[in-house]
Amino acid sequence: MNHLLRPDFTNLVYEKYVQEFKSINIFGEKGIGKSRFIEDLLSLVDGEIKVINIDIRTVRNSYDKFVDEIKKQLGSNAKTLSEVLEEFTSSHNQTLFIIDNFEELYKDNADSKYDFDFFGELNSYKGEHNASLIVLSSKNYSHHNFYHDNKLSTSPLDLQVMEISPLTLSDIEIELESRTNKEIEYNKLANMVIGSKEIVSFMEFIIREIEFGKYDDNATLIMNFDTFKEQFHKENNIPLTDKAVVYAKRYPKETKNIFKKIFDILVKFGKGS
Repeated sequence: MNHLLRPDFTNLVYEKYVQEFKSINIFGEKGIGKSRFIEDLLSLVDGEIKVINIDIRTVRNSYDKFVDEIKKQLGSNAKTLSEVLEEFTSSHNQTLFIIDNFEELYKDNADSKYDFDFFGELNSYKGEHNASLIVLSSKNYSHHNFYHDNKLSTSPLDLQVMEISPLTLSDIEIELESRTNKEIEYNKLANMVIGSKEIVSFMEFIIREIEFGKYDDNATLIMNFDTFKEQFHKENNIPLTDKAVVYAKRYPKETKNIFKKIFDILVKFGKGS
């Protein structure tokens, strides 16, 4: 991929947060493209910025594994999180710490070592003059309940919050067209895709199906789209909107005519009885 999925949003975060050493929690629902945003953001980072990039899903059950992963990325021999983060900021002029799927820390099976002190360490890191902490989560981080000594409390991790920007029709069209080699009406396809559940995951599915030769040239674009959507929803356990509702939204005039005919038949039947 040689383009940004959300160019305006990604450039904004890079220029206003990464380059100015500010920290933020970016949130958005599952499948909306937060992980893709990280890929795009990292493509903008120059060699002078040292990066740590952690996906909490891979270390949720082990705080020690979290620390070890940071040490591995830095090539560090430090023992504690405090030591490794201090080494991180003292050894580099610019640093960026990205934590994806942050909400995983609030699940029941997360390591208990992800405690008040852990959040305090992150807070200390983001307070450094050359540090930018970017936390990604499915919901606004500040809305999560946090407990300290078994009492409901406020986390010491104080972050600005921003919802990831919605994809525009142009974003979707460019993404689909640039990553497939099929001559289809991408503007029309983008219009069908926009507003879909787990939209970026769904686009990845469509791209994969087209690249694997699953696009039926003997069927219409709409028929292919409906097939892709039904398969995607089935594979990801997403409730599929009733086909009658989909038809009504797509063909409002035809639907109105159908109901008018039904009404006329009912009226005629009523008079006949």
